[in-house]
Amino acid sequence: TRLDAQDMLDAAQIEVGYRYADIPDLRDALQSQLCQGIENCNLRDVDPMQILHEQMRSERLILDAYNKHRLGKAAYRYYENIQKHEYAAEYHKEDNIPGQSEWFPLRFEIEKRGIHVEAAPIYQIPDTAEHSQRYSPKTSVPAKTPERVKLSAKNVAREELLHKPKIGRAVENYDKLTDAPPADLEFPNGNILISEMAAFLPQSFKSWDVIDRTVHNGATSATIASLINHFRKMPHGPIENNSIYRMMKGPMNKRAMEDPRYKSWSVSKHHDIEKPEGFDPTSTSVAGFRAPVIFQRRRMSTTAVKSSPTIPFKELAEGIAVMPSGSDALDLTRCVKYCLAHPDEDWDYPVDFERLVNHIPPASGFTAGPEPVQIDNHDVSIVRRLTPPAKLQTRK
Repeated sequence: TRLDAQDMLDAAQIEVGYRYADIPDLRDALQSQLCQGIENCNLRDVDPMQILHEQMRSERLILDAYNKHRLGKAAYRYYENIQKHEYAAEYHKEDNIPGQSEWFPLRFEIEKRGIHVEAAPIYQIPDTAEHSQRYSPKTSVPAKTPERVKLSAKNVAREELLHKPKIGRAVENYDKLTDAPPADLEFPNGNILISEMAAFLPQSFKSWDVIDRTVHNGATSATIASLINHFRKMPHGPIENNSIYRMMKGPMNKRAMEDPRYKSWSVSKHHDIEKPEGFDPTSTSVAGFRAPVIFQRRRMSTTAVKSSPTIPFKELAEGIAVMPSGSDALDLTRCVKYCLAHPDEDWDYPVDFERLVNHIPPASGFTAGPEPVQIDNHDVSIVRRLTPPAKLQTRK
């Protein structure tokens, strides 16, 4: 059905964000195509199966193009008559995408539904895998009946595929937090208010522990969207409730693989799940919180260990429309404001958080170190204070 196709496309879009998080050009090309497919499912008289066929074909073409010439940025490696230009991308054969189904998010999602997929292999250079032929794709997906539905053999130019403009509501909604700090930042030992997360670290709402804390304290997709739209500039337009829901839904789908209680997760169902052991609704601490799970399953050198990412505190202020203040601000806001006032000092989030909190001169009447947490700093208080009343009862 139309909804089944949208669910598969959306699940694939989320998986692309995890699997190819470390290859932005490839991730964006795949997600743009999938989001357009989601949008096309809303068209009248649409054939969902045909959309899935076209989307799988596009997925294969994009991955094939990446292996051949890094989406045109290393074309000189595949097309011998093209000279390497000054800003050409490096081409390392070990970075090529393998040919197994799991590296094709939409194809893999369809196969999980019990549908067998036959597809031509993508290009591999002879050293790394079986040599792939330069032929037109012949992908086919059987229907649930024995009848096979063949994919159209219509040729699509590489330029049209890779440089297709991003249009449609689906694409617009998925791009709303592109200017925010990355999702895979670790959490420090200290207190961070949900208003500060919305302002400085909106992608932290992908963390399982942040979802536990905020949802069990009354936050919904609507309240989180309201918080983010209040504090951030949102140059691509306000983020919508459904985008927040899907932003949390992806990580919770991954969580369901480890804990069946989270299967078919939604915000309303989360309230029926037992709270984590030791859950304290008055706590604003993020100590021990797990960073959002970023499934970068690409091959890594056994001799290289990827260090945890950091970001200068002063850069957390980029994209802020309203600086948190009063009861919406605590230690993270103090750190950001201090670094803006002292641009010559180097302090990085999250590794310098505790040290910087102790370094900042205390406000009048306070001792050095973390500021005391007041009742108005609690999640419940912030949710009630900054969420429009009509949205407080909206659970999704």
